Amino acid sequence: MGKRRLDGDLFRVSHLDLKKRPNLQQVSEPLFIIDQSVLSKKDILVNGWDSMANYTIAYERGTTFLDKKQNKFKSIILVNSSEQAVALVYQDRADITITSRLTGKRILSKNKNFENAIKILTPPLIEITLHVYINQKLHPELADKLSLILKQMKQDGRFERLLNI
Repeated sequence: MGKRRLDGDLFRVSHLDLKKRPNLQQVSEPLFIIDQSVLSKKDILVNGWDSMANYTIAYERGTTFLDKKQNKFKSIILVNSSEQAVALVYQDRADITITSRLTGKRILSKNKNFENAIKILTPPLIEITLHVYINQKLHPELADKLSLILKQMKQDGRFERLLNI
């Protein structure tokens, strides 16, 4: 098996360690900014990570930004899906889960029991900025061109229209 050729990487966090991936160049225009919201049956004042200290969280295995903040919670329950995490909140086995607002809305709308009992709290706990990364050795000019095109598409509405197809 030969070397793997990677042209780029989609949906990576803005603070990706490029020292470990020296061939990648960040496209400066963000692709998405995704809020990460707390879902709970309780009325919780969401005010940064320290406001989570008294709560048990259930969340999907491999959620890197939460893995790095495990010390901010009273206790952790790892599950295989966001749906399972919401179910544990509904069953009072966990106090909270954290997922994107869009994912939370989708899960709650699929289950009326969840929707009537669980709230998506505001403000979001954090926002995660996602970028495209391009292999600068294979495509040295592409990152700047893609950044410009993304900006133009967002300004003239094409980006939003494509998302709504």
